[in-house]
Amino acid sequence: MQQVFNVDQPDYGHLFDDMEVVDGKIRADSMLLPRVEAEITFHLKSALTSAPFTVEKVLDATDYVVASLEIVAAA
Repeated sequence: MQQVFNVDQPDYGHLFDDMEVVDGKIRADSMLLPRVEAEITFHLKSALTSAPFTVEKVLDATDYVVASLEIVAAA
């Protein structure tokens, strides 16, 4: 994706409770041209607040890591 969007650094985002699919059902008719991307999700136990964010700081702040899927689509 970095090559597609011509960026040279990792992208990141925040996942909030209302973004979780709880019942395993996703309405495809509510999206335009949906695509799926494999992601690595870090569930934090504490905030990362002071840069630079070193490997040690990220590991200390991480509760667990899971594989996840991101659905990329226009609403």
